[in-house]
Amino acid sequence: MKKTLSIHFMNQNLRIIAGKTDQKTILDHYLDFSLKTHDFFDNLSVEEEKQQNKVNDLIKSTLKQNHLQDLDVKVVIPDEVCSLQIIKLPLVSEKEIVSAIELQAEEFVPYPIEKASFDYQILSIDKSENQIYLLIIVTLLELIDRVSDFVLDFGLYPESLEPESTAIYRLLINQIYKTDADLVMFININNQSTQSSILNLTQKQLVTTNSFNIGQNFFYKALQNNLNLSASVAVETFNTITPKDAAFKQIITPLFTEYAKEVQKTILATVNKIGTIPKVIYIHSAQSVNTFIQLFNQTNHLKQYQIRPLIIDNIDSSKIALNESLYSKFSEIVIPLAALT
Repeated sequence: MKKTLSIHFMNQNLRIIAGKTDQKTILDHYLDFSLKTHDFFDNLSVEEEKQQNKVNDLIKSTLKQNHLQDLDVKVVIPDEVCSLQIIKLPLVSEKEIVSAIELQAEEFVPYPIEKASFDYQILSIDKSENQIYLLIIVTLLELIDRVSDFVLDFGLYPESLEPESTAIYRLLINQIYKTDADLVMFININNQSTQSSILNLTQKQLVTTNSFNIGQNFFYKALQNNLNLSASVAVETFNTITPKDAAFKQIITPLFTEYAKEVQKTILATVNKIGTIPKVIYIHSAQSVNTFIQLFNQTNHLKQYQIRPLIIDNIDSSKIALNESLYSKFSEIVIPLAALT
């Protein structure tokens, strides 16, 4: 059996899953490391760089103990450090796509083009309108180099690098994650922003995607400031809050109104494009998914949808199997798991 491995870089943590692949993938290792930084993707202080060197040594020794070195690895990074957009181009040959993208780059690249790395996926071709639709993924070259160097230092070889949402798109479109819906919305909530996307699972196609600058920290900081809490206590409070709590009604619910408006924009874009709406919304958040599900279910124009987390029971066990000890960790490993599909 061939060993298989993926790494999920987060702002403050790094998660690794590993297993063996033959006719199906069997996952039996899960490693979670603190990166000892305020944000791995931000500029690091001298002290943080020293701490990170210690973390590197720990990761290398742990991988060696588990016989997980000299392997190709699939790498996943947060949506919020990338730009995911659907763009429309005149119909060109595949060889000409990169040149066509570069000609329009100023419209969708948030930094100088020479500092950017592009990746793309062809979504659809409309020959009648002479147009091609692409999903464009833009990332800073500096960031890609930092992540790649970090992985190489472990004795691993980056085979691919992608944002979190595209890994989940594949999990859903390839029906490795089973669902009873044909059209679904997937919402991935990072610290600073959210990526909301709609997928047509019957046609195996991304319909629309939208990023907006409201993430988990927006709610954490509101609790921290209004209740005079430490940062860690504010996170814990948000993760355990219920609709009966005064802070839920007085602080969180009014803020979520703004968040809900952004979600509604993605839904309306789908209505305009294909004339229908999803029945199911899947939500992923690194640590606050249950609170967000409560907020969706308390919001008038969102509670009409079936709001669901991603759960282990829906994974097609004929394609991916998990060691029993990993079942309770599914919400933590679903992103790196998706990268392997």
